[in-house]
Amino acid sequence: MIYWHRALLEKVTPLAQERDMEIIVTMLDSLHSKTVGRDTGINSHAILALMDQFPFTLQVEDPAQFWADSPDRYKHFTETYLKLVRDRRRLMFDMNIVPDREIEKTHSPTPTMVGTELAISLLNATLASGRAAIYSEGTLPVEDIQMLAKIMASGAKVERRWNSWVTESDRSILLTAPGNWQSFRVDDKLWPGWGESEVFIPGGRHSIGAAERRFSFLDTSVLDLRLLRFTGNLDNLAPTDRGIEFSYDSLMRTLALFNRQPFEIHVDGKPYHEPVVHYASHWSVRLPRGQHKVEVIADSTASVILDTTSLYSSTLIVIFGAVACGLMILLYMAIIIRRAYSRAFQGKTR
Repeated sequence: MIYWHRALLEKVTPLAQERDMEIIVTMLDSLHSKTVGRDTGINSHAILALMDQFPFTLQVEDPAQFWADSPDRYKHFTETYLKLVRDRRRLMFDMNIVPDREIEKTHSPTPTMVGTELAISLLNATLASGRAAIYSEGTLPVEDIQMLAKIMASGAKVERRWNSWVTESDRSILLTAPGNWQSFRVDDKLWPGWGESEVFIPGGRHSIGAAERRFSFLDTSVLDLRLLRFTGNLDNLAPTDRGIEFSYDSLMRTLALFNRQPFEIHVDGKPYHEPVVHYASHWSVRLPRGQHKVEVIADSTASVILDTTSLYSSTLIVIFGAVACGLMILLYMAIIIRRAYSRAFQGKTR
């Protein structure tokens, strides 16, 4: 069977490298099972040896005989495989969330892994690289799906300080901010990485607060480009005169989601021509794997002039209309007062 793996990898690897795609080899674990090798012919040691020849990520699936065991099994599996895998970033585990496990004579409370058992299992399954695969046949409860992101961010710390927060994490996190805030400051700098009640924060220690909004007849923030979501590990993010720039690190191709359509994108100082996809008033672009610096230009010079002119002109029209209406009301009130005064004066003279 190892010859099949080798032949397939020889064919797929050049294509994946050409298209900047990740190769994931899913393998049943035969290091801890006494029956997998006999029943399927899988030799985990032989597949592990191929990692030195081909740049794939190994995804280890625990056989069904272990599905009802303690969640600590993933910790034990991780310790075993990290002795054999040189780069832990290329190791991940597959979790089966299906009601097919035999729980008789076990301590597992339900046929499907849910709740606390799922949370602990996921934490242990991500010890190697921070990644895990979850297989589900519509059997993962909605409340558990909503919990997964919080489980993955369990290593992050958030401290509330009156009207601000201090975060500390190894990787990027998405912070939920209460209230309908329209702008944020991170480390006392205006921050262009936020969406609806969410702020995207890089790894490390950072302070987050709401930016003070001063009264202005002209709000140019509607023209600002913002990074709403990002699937890679963000290192830094800053606004520029014509857009934003950021750097990141990712083992796989990553997606960036913007509130506006970018005019130009430069990766490591070179034009990047990946098409931008529009969906539901947002725009997304796929960025390459690895460590890169990205500059996103919101609009062309002509578009900036046009948008700014349109914003100024529409604001002036609104102001002119408001002033005109106010003057009309004052004039109308003056006429009414004058007529009332005239009638009162004429009544006295008679």
